[in-house]
Amino acid sequence: MPGVAALGMVVQFGTATGTTTSATLTNVTNISGLDSDVSEIDVTSHDSSGKYREFVSSFVDAGEVQFDLNFNPNEVTHRATSGGILYLRDQGITVPWKLKFPGTPAHSVTFQGFVKSAPLDLPYDDKQSATVTVRVTGSATWQYGT
Repeated sequence: MPGVAALGMVVQFGTATGTTTSATLTNVTNISGLDSDVSEIDVTSHDSSGKYREFVSSFVDAGEVQFDLNFNPNEVTHRATSGGILYLRDQGITVPWKLKFPGTPAHSVTFQGFVKSAPLDLPYDDKQSATVTVRVTGSATWQYGT
């Protein structure tokens, strides 16, 4: 099966007062993350055979999601005022997030998270950009179209 292009991904997020995703993050160039990690518990005992350690899985940490974007202070979703990612970072507010995959049928993943960081990159000879890191809290929910 051939690969599928990611062009057309949509990032949506909730507002400080909203409980649903309502704003679309503009100028996103790359999305990465949902790098879940399962904690492990060492259950090796004197009864373990063959001198091999034994483990069981424990809590799942849903990780982080990063969005690279062409930063533009004219974009409402980029601003440090209500409704923007810099505002969410400064306020430490947890809001709903949704990643919508391109194509038909429609697939998406939703999660709760807060903006952990959003450093700007402002070189004299290139574009203004930012890398937004969202810390996921709780589980992510995948929705698959039919």
